[in-house]
Amino acid sequence: MIIINGKKVKNPRNIKNLLKLYRFPSNVAIIVNGELIKKNDWSKFVIKDNDVIDVLSFVGGG
Repeated sequence: MIIINGKKVKNPRNIKNLLKLYRFPSNVAIIVNGELIKKNDWSKFVIKDNDVIDVLSFVGGG
């Protein structure tokens, strides 16, 4: 189990799977345990049990 945006969920094992499984858009920022993960590293980044992940989306405005 991991925590995504404050909710406990099943570990999808990598960020690409996380985005697909939990239907997040691809234009987000991913922070794992307080560290920003570069988009180029998403497919190879291994998510471990008990990781805390924040998925941040960008909202335009003025």
